Amino acid sequence: METSSLMAFMYELVLLRSEIFESAISFFEKKNYASTQEMCAILNVLQPNNLKVLLLLSLSYFMQGKYKKAIEILDKIPDKHLKYIKKLNYFVLNYLEKYQYPEASNDLVVCKKLDIIDKTSFYLKIAIQIFPRINFDISPILGDTYFHNGNILSAVKTYSLYLKDQSDNPVLLHDMGLIYLNHFNNAAAAQPLFKLCVDLDKRNTLYYESLISVYQQLDKKDLAFKTALSCAEVYMLNNDYIGAMNALLCASNLFPENYYPYWKMGLIFCKLDDDHNALMRFEDAKRMKPNFSLIYFNIANVYEKMNRLEEAEELYYKTLYFNPKHCDTYHKLIALKQRSGHIDDVITLYDLMLNHSVSDKFVIHKELANYFYNEVGNLKEAFNHFVKALEICDTDLNTYLALGTLSFKLNYRNAALNYFLKVLELFPDCLAPHLYIGYIYKERKQFNEAINEFKKVLNLHPNHPDAYCFLMECRRHICKFTIFDETNLQKLKDIVFHQLTNNEVPTISLQHSLLCNFESEVLIEIASILAKQYADKPYVQRSLYPGYVHDISVSNSCIRIGYIYTDSSSHPTKELVRSIRKLHDRNKFEVFCYSLSPINRLR
Repeated sequence: METSSLMAFMYELVLLRSEIFESAISFFEKKNYASTQEMCAILNVLQPNNLKVLLLLSLSYFMQGKYKKAIEILDKIPDKHLKYIKKLNYFVLNYLEKYQYPEASNDLVVCKKLDIIDKTSFYLKIAIQIFPRINFDISPILGDTYFHNGNILSAVKTYSLYLKDQSDNPVLLHDMGLIYLNHFNNAAAAQPLFKLCVDLDKRNTLYYESLISVYQQLDKKDLAFKTALSCAEVYMLNNDYIGAMNALLCASNLFPENYYPYWKMGLIFCKLDDDHNALMRFEDAKRMKPNFSLIYFNIANVYEKMNRLEEAEELYYKTLYFNPKHCDTYHKLIALKQRSGHIDDVITLYDLMLNHSVSDKFVIHKELANYFYNEVGNLKEAFNHFVKALEICDTDLNTYLALGTLSFKLNYRNAALNYFLKVLELFPDCLAPHLYIGYIYKERKQFNEAINEFKKVLNLHPNHPDAYCFLMECRRHICKFTIFDETNLQKLKDIVFHQLTNNEVPTISLQHSLLCNFESEVLIEIASILAKQYADKPYVQRSLYPGYVHDISVSNSCIRIGYIYTDSSSHPTKELVRSIRKLHDRNKFEVFCYSLSPINRLR
């Protein structure tokens, strides 16, 4: 019976403690600190040295400004509860994160902001005394508190203690440097601290500016100049052009006859589209260093932007005079020469670039090859330069593909086949090689092999028009006429109509188009486009080709008409060629038929 009564009493005691503690918390939240202390005193009798009760009691004294009494209470916390003091550290740091809430009068940072420094430093000291391991978390804040309170020696001592084990904190190092510089007038002591700040955080311009100031005070102009240039670079990386300009002005004031800051200022003005000021700075830099090639290049860029092309060209050549290896200048000149149509000059510039370049020859050969191919129309020269590019780098897929295409157009069919097969080794799903290989097989009458290649193209690109047209043509050659039903023929016609609508050269040949039952107007349009592609070839250097003398005499006063037969099959389209003679009055016209293939020798 006595045991049961004791248990009931203990249960009631626990409930009582819980209710009293909740009341104490409620009083504390209402800032009724005296009532909080009364409740905590009762709780301390019921359960002596309870961690939560002691902390709450200490805080209530603290909020009343009774700091000594608060410390006395905290000293009573048993050692076994020290691990919970981490919460105290969190509490302090949480205060510090509330800098944006000045209305919170009990906030430690607000206290510091209002110069009520005693509260802040007191609380931080409590944290360090109770749990020394949080020293390194709290020391910078305590040092900052000393610093703002004007207690400079204590601040330096606290910072130094922290930096012994945490020497990679640039913010703290910078504060230490400022103390040495501004309070002790010791620039020599501040210099290594600011230098370490820059090394630790290379993107913070504040550290550069502090280091520049120290170098100037120590009369180390060379180091101040270099640091100012580095500071300008950081500002430019951050797109802060005003800050960069100020740093460069600082550098130019240190060494007024040094060209480099003026050149950099010119580049900044170029970025800001201020061509007038850019030219002024570039001219200043050129006056100070006339043999600096990039200045001429930059001025030429501005002139080109202003459409002063002759002056720009002259300065680009001046750039090459001082630096014959400057590839960007060659490209600028090449672009100017292309605009004016000076093809021979373009080729000469590419040759010069090849002679002076060491590392970029692969790219240059490819550029020159593309120029010969696209602009000059000289396929052999294009082929030769792609071969030279391949000698430098034999793993470039695009070079093999270009060589395959050129070999095909130059009628080097075996070489083309080998190049395209090499492309497929490097990239099996590349579409173009399958299409070309299929076309080569089609030319060689290897229709089954061609069909396989065109099917691969259609697997990669189901609606590829060329592959579909060639596939249908090959099937006709092997007499697979069952596929020429209404659906397939309509698809073939749709492809041709789409190509004609987009002013594209139809894939289907004129004679094969007869299978689709096109209207005569459509056939005429197909023939016109096929003819026009040969008439509209790009500029070709005629000197590269030998001249021929033709007999232009006409027998019987007849006009000669020549037909070139492009299909070398033995299918009924041969009859079309034979019927051509019937289309002309033989008394007025003399008709000749030619074949592009020795397989069909038609006269």
